[in-house]
Amino acid sequence: MPETRQRIEGCIVRLIDKIVYVGRDIEDAITTGVISSAEIPEDIFAALGSNNGEIVGAFLEDMVENSSQEHISISKGKAELLHKLIAFNNEHIYHSEAAERYKKQAKHALKFLFDELMELVTLTKRFTENSNKTRLLSHTTVCKVLKQFVTEDMKGQYREQDPDSLIVLDFIAGMTDNFAVSAYIELSVPQATV
Repeated sequence: MPETRQRIEGCIVRLIDKIVYVGRDIEDAITTGVISSAEIPEDIFAALGSNNGEIVGAFLEDMVENSSQEHISISKGKAELLHKLIAFNNEHIYHSEAAERYKKQAKHALKFLFDELMELVTLTKRFTENSNKTRLLSHTTVCKVLKQFVTEDMKGQYREQDPDSLIVLDFIAGMTDNFAVSAYIELSVPQATV
């Protein structure tokens, strides 16, 4: 039963994570002028609300109504809206002219983050051992958050045979844009040592 509970909790986290990021990306795109709120399909606003908090709330209420102790689910109508929201974001935000201008830099930053964090997870054997790299990076926020993610937040979610790359990919996928930029700066810009 505890293993089933952990899987259900993992499903909840992944679904909510997807919902939060889709809503947050719309808010960010409006704030930065990539899109205007008038461009968002009216049925999405009418059913989900006009900001990330309302969008998350609408999906959470639906999830509570449509889930049980054995499974996590949202209604067919909300699932269709989520797919429509993701498709909208893909077309108008993720592949917008503004996003395309920064694609090369984003790809470089994500590859750098993946390589650095992968090395950290591997060298520390998922934070069960210390390494020189851990000592060098232990003061960074990204190292602290990654360690908490591996040893506390997702404890028991990954099997021994799961590759370390899966852990790192899940961690990076959960980063906000701001946190990813901050982590990139922390790991790539030399810090004063004295």
